[in-house]
Amino acid sequence: MARIEISFFTTGNRSAEGGTMPVPRASNLRTEVLASGSVSAATTSASGDAAGTGFVRISADGDVWATVGAAPVAVVPAAGQALAGLRVKAGAPLDLAVGQGDRVAVIDA
Repeated sequence: MARIEISFFTTGNRSAEGGTMPVPRASNLRTEVLASGSVSAATTSASGDAAGTGFVRISADGDVWATVGAAPVAVVPAAGQALAGLRVKAGAPLDLAVGQGDRVAVIDA
């Protein structure tokens, strides 16, 4: 079982010199915490940002399989299978682009 922190945000702050900085904007950042297990668990939160402007950061203290979509269900593929999602390694946060209404589902990997 892992603790997973899932943060939805946008980017686009500016430096003092006016350059674009690809860092999360705190004004609309929201985080939901899930516990993984042998059954898929999904966020109740969804990206409210228009397609092409939203991101999600997935941080976990154990390896999990994560899937993103409007009604995602995380399933770890068996050898020879190709399924939606990807492994998030413990201690290695992962940022992904998401569309409006996208949620995140996780399961132990």
